[in-house]
Amino acid sequence: MTNARLYARRHWLTFQQHDGTVTNGVPTYHVDGDWDTVSNVGTVAVEKKGVTGGEVVRGIQMDATTTHLLIGDYWSLKNVTPNMRATGCGDTFNVIRAYDPDGMGESFHVQVKRDD
Repeated sequence: MTNARLYARRHWLTFQQHDGTVTNGVPTYHVDGDWDTVSNVGTVAVEKKGVTGGEVVRGIQMDATTTHLLIGDYWSLKNVTPNMRATGCGDTFNVIRAYDPDGMGESFHVQVKRDD
């Protein structure tokens, strides 16, 4: 990995998972206190790229709901799943998809949608 690529990972995001709290039969996804930091992921440095649904990144079609692509270290992000969210930099992102782009365990990509 080049130094330029390392320096691009300047965004610190905390990955969280909903704790299952329900009010009147509806999950409380918009209550910040009902989200817990995922212990095996925590806060990690990532490269954050804005994308549109029509883009292709290394031969993989981006989902239509994707607004950003997070790129980070494989060992830091390998436990990220689509039922998580990432917070930091003044934004909240819902995880759409998480994958190892080349299958070699060098980097990990997480497609996310900004929560408006």
